[in-house]
Amino acid sequence: PGIYSYIGSDIDLARMTHPSLLDPLTLGSIVILISLLVFAVRIWRSYPEVTFGLFWIAVSLAPVANIFPIPVFMSERYLYLASVGYTFLVSLAVFKLPKLLTFLRLTRRNASLIVFAGAGLLVGFYFVRSYIRIGDWRNGETLWKATLNVVPDSMMANHNLGMAYFAKGDITVATKHLEFATNHNWGRIGKVHLNLGKAYLAQKKYTDALSQFQQAVTLDPKLAEAYFYVGNAYLELGDDKRAEEYFYKTLELKSGFFDAHRQLARVYVLKGNPNEAVRQYEQLLALNPLVIPAYYDLTSVYIKMGELEKARTTLMQGLERDPESRMLIDALSVVDVRIK
Repeated sequence: PGIYSYIGSDIDLARMTHPSLLDPLTLGSIVILISLLVFAVRIWRSYPEVTFGLFWIAVSLAPVANIFPIPVFMSERYLYLASVGYTFLVSLAVFKLPKLLTFLRLTRRNASLIVFAGAGLLVGFYFVRSYIRIGDWRNGETLWKATLNVVPDSMMANHNLGMAYFAKGDITVATKHLEFATNHNWGRIGKVHLNLGKAYLAQKKYTDALSQFQQAVTLDPKLAEAYFYVGNAYLELGDDKRAEEYFYKTLELKSGFFDAHRQLARVYVLKGNPNEAVRQYEQLLALNPLVIPAYYDLTSVYIKMGELEKARTTLMQGLERDPESRMLIDALSVVDVRIK
C-alpha cells in the first residue's frame, strides 16, 4: 500500500505494485520481516551482536521502504547505510566460523584456513563486481546500457541512453530509445516528449516534432523550452505567425531565454520588419554577449537596411568578444570594401 500511493515516473503500477495485503508477495514479505524481528529479539541475550546487526539493517531501510511515499521508488544508495549492518554480520560470522568448524573435528589451523579462503573469495568477488561497475560509469552511454541490461523496460534508462546517443550525433539510435521512453512514460513527464521532438526535428520530421512538442506543453505547461521548440517547428513549417506567438510565450515563462529573441529576429526578417529584428538581436546580446553568430546575423540585417557603419560597429563588438572568429573577420572585410 505504501508503494502504491506513490506514482513514480518510471513505474508501471499495474506490473510493479501489489496493493493488497493478501497478495502472496506482500504477505510473504511481511511474514519474513516479522520472523526476522522475532528471531532478533529472542536471541538478544545470547547473541546481542546478531540482534544489533539485524536491527541496524531494519532501522536503516525503514525510511526508504516506501511505507511513507518518497520521490524515488528505489535506488542503490538506499543500501549503503544498511550494508554496514550486513558487513558487520558477515564479519561476525567469519570471526565465529573457526570455532564452529572445530565441532566438525577439523583442527583449528585447518578451520582457520577454510575461513580465510572463504573470506578471500568473498573479497575477490566484490572487487571484481566493483571493477565492472566502475566501468559502467565511464560515461552516460555505458551507464545506461548497463542499466538496460538489468531493466530493459525502464523509461528513464531508455530516455537517458537516447539522449547520450543524441549528444554524439547518432540520431537514428537515439530516436529508437526516445520513442520507447515516450511509449512507457508512466509519469507523464513533458521533457521526455520534448527530447523525442528534438530528435524528429534533427531529422527534419517537422510535423512529428511539432506533435511531440505540443504533448510536452500539455504535460508541463511551465516548461519554457517546450514552447520554444513548438515555435521552431512552426517556423520550419512556414507558419511565422504561430512561431512568433510561441516564442513570446517562451519569454513570458523565462525572460532570459535568449535563443527565443534570436528566433523572433528570424521571424521579423522573414516578415520584412528589420527594425524589430534589430531590437530582438540587441536584446539577445544584452542577455548573452557571447553568442557570436548573433553579431553576424545582426550585421546582415544592417547591411540589408543600408546601415553599413552600424554593421561595422556590430562586427567590431563581436570581434572584441572573439578576435579569432573567421566568420566575423570575413564579414568585416566585405563591409569595409562596401564602405570604401
